[in-house]
Amino acid sequence: MMPISWEGWLVTAIFVAILYVSAHINYIIPYRATTAEFLNFLLDVSIFTSLFLLLFKEKTNGKLGWRWGKKKWF
Repeated sequence: MMPISWEGWLVTAIFVAILYVSAHINYIIPYRATTAEFLNFLLDVSIFTSLFLLLFKEKTNGKLGWRWGKKKWF
């Protein structure tokens, strides 16, 4: 899955920037991050990723799926 337009790349870059800021605020700024701060960061990642995937799914032609050949289960 890769964006094919500049708008898709922009949204992806914004998504990565939001995750970086969240990591910086919740996990990097505190000298010794607690478990609660780490869990807050994981919650942020799950929420932002879910929103990004919902937007991605809405703007994708066809359905989302595995596209790198046959998926192998070991």
